[in-house]
Formats: sequence, structure tokens, C-alpha cells
Amino acid sequence: MPDGLPVLHRTAGGWQSRIPVREGALLRRCGVCSQNGACRMPVFEHLPGAHSDDWEWQLRAACRSYDPEMFFHPENERGAARGAREAAAKAICSQCPVVAACGEHAQVSRQRYGVWGGLSETEREEQLRVSSLAS
Repeated sequence: MPDGLPVLHRTAGGWQSRIPVREGALLRRCGVCSQNGACRMPVFEHLPGAHSDDWEWQLRAACRSYDPEMFFHPENERGAARGAREAAAKAICSQCPVVAACGEHAQVSRQRYGVWGGLSETEREEQLRVSSLAS
């Protein structure tokens, strides 16, 4: 909110604020939503609360014992190098006991970067696009 105004984001239900706003407050529309359709910004209110049970699945994640750089691309990585890194990350995900919870977390919180739940950012974006077209 650089100008101090709460931002409205485009959702399936129309334009909505992601934070509570008082009635009559001045609002502005998200520039990303206005140009590109459905908003792709992370949805912070969909993140679990402070209760440790909501995050406990992460303690059992197979990726915890690997370098996070395997799951997140460095700047300007493309082509075969990116494909090989993503394939290695997905191989770890395929053996993970919490891959479903991880994937759900990534979709609900709209994680924009990295391999989560066995899917790359491009694959998650495609899932989100297809599901928004269906609704």
C-alpha cells in the first residue's frame, strides 16, 4: 500500500480487499489484477495461523535435508539447467510423505516461486489458470 490506501484484488467474487477496511474508506484496485485478470499476488490471509499444528507437516517434508537452492531457481536460470534442477527437486518431492499438504499450501497461499508439492511455478500457475477458467 505505497499510497496508504487498501488495495482491492480481483477474485471469483469480484473486487475484494484482503484486509478489513472501514466502511467508506478510500480504496484502489491492484494494478496487477487490472491488467492481467485474476490476481496472482500471494494471499496472506490463507496462510495458516500461529498454531504449530497448521505448520507441522513441514517438519516431515523430505526437502528439509536438502539445499533450498535445489527448489528455487537462481536469477536467469533457463533451459536445460533449469529443467535438470526442477527434475531433481521433483524426484525428492515424489518420495515426500507430505507432498499433498505442500502442494495444497502452495496453491492456497499462491507461492510464486520454487518447486512445491512436486510442481514447478509454471505448473502451479497453469493449474490456477485452468481452475479460474472453470469457475
